Amino acid sequence: MNPRADIRKICAALETMARLGGVGEFAVAVNGVNDAQGAELFPSEMAALPSGNADRLATFRAGRACARSALARLGLPPTAIPRDVSGAPCWPPGVRGSISHTQDIAAAIVVQSSGGTWVGLDLEADDPLDDLDVAAVICRNDELANASGLSQLEYGKLLFVVKEAAYKSFWPLKKRFLEFQSVRVSIDRTAATFSAEILEDADPSAVRSHVVTGRYAQVEGLYVALAYDIAPWTR
Repeated sequence: MNPRADIRKICAALETMARLGGVGEFAVAVNGVNDAQGAELFPSEMAALPSGNADRLATFRAGRACARSALARLGLPPTAIPRDVSGAPCWPPGVRGSISHTQDIAAAIVVQSSGGTWVGLDLEADDPLDDLDVAAVICRNDELANASGLSQLEYGKLLFVVKEAAYKSFWPLKKRFLEFQSVRVSIDRTAATFSAEILEDADPSAVRSHVVTGRYAQVEGLYVALAYDIAPWTR
């Protein structure tokens, strides 16, 4: 990932996905990790961080700074955004959102919600996965069969980003940890949309419980995925 990536292009891509997804009133913020190192953290946020990890502190600080910038754009005051047991952010009442970062870029989206939209955001460098062993952990065989035009490692990286976004939107709803194999993804690369079936387990015949839909973009050396709709599975 180029640390001098054009932040405006990443922000515009995220805003477009949110608008096309109909998430309601939302705000996004994107910033370079190094540009946020003067941002303050609340004591409850600091308490959840492991000590002695400077890189982790830097990305966490940048992510919280983006989240508070997005909240401000919705006219909301700065507030602590601590972590729950899974590491997910705990948002103030009436707001739902998601935070993601690489080593160089942090981003956040917040949505004013009275009970509707759950969102999940993930961004990763668009480099291929390291090897086929990693791909086997992340990807189901039926997913890799749709990798037309991309190598399995390239397509596997896109699947990874989409599954991370889907998980982030699913966790606040059900508080259930998911294995990669328990999420079955279909991607429409022409429309840059996806659907992710949440399965009861990783078995190929497992019962579907929910479907998460969303959009993705490839921009400035990143894959950016936004999950924004969750519905119970119906036949």
